[in-house]
Amino acid sequence: MKKMKLIWTTLCLSALVIGCGSSSDYAEEAAPNPGEMAFDKNEKTVLAYLDSWQSESVDYDKFFAKDYAAWGTGFGDTDTTTLEQMIAWDKKLFETYDFKIVNGPLNLLPGVNVETKKIDGSVRNYAEWEITKTATDSTDAKTGNIRMYQAFVFNDEGKIILDLTYGDFGGLLKYLHSQD
Repeated sequence: MKKMKLIWTTLCLSALVIGCGSSSDYAEEAAPNPGEMAFDKNEKTVLAYLDSWQSESVDYDKFFAKDYAAWGTGFGDTDTTTLEQMIAWDKKLFETYDFKIVNGPLNLLPGVNVETKKIDGSVRNYAEWEITKTATDSTDAKTGNIRMYQAFVFNDEGKIILDLTYGDFGGLLKYLHSQD
């Protein structure tokens, strides 16, 4: 009987020691991660930016740093697009197309530092967009959907400095401009 009591006492104490861990383990977990705090702020920026994109009223100075760049991901794209180039391109897009996210509300995800694997403040977005080529005097409106992945990287002021967007734009544009 004493032996059984000793075994149970040892097991309970072992479970207590293992379960509690050291206070330094909890201190590390409880310390605020600057990347998580930046993500919380940057997530709001991305949501506001995507809303402004859909309403075709983007305040580029509010959302983007002057040294912003987009990396080209499509066939034949340039390596990078500057903010000025993007503004001119967006103007042309807004004249021809209407944009709407159809799988809302969005669930944005934090990006991580490649080396540390810790949240770094960048924001990831998976969305399905409905893009409509507006009607003209000689053509009807035509709509297609595209699934896109976007990653936004921010500077210390909370402005977007890098935007990566992946989606089959070539296929979508081919469809929207086809005659069938």
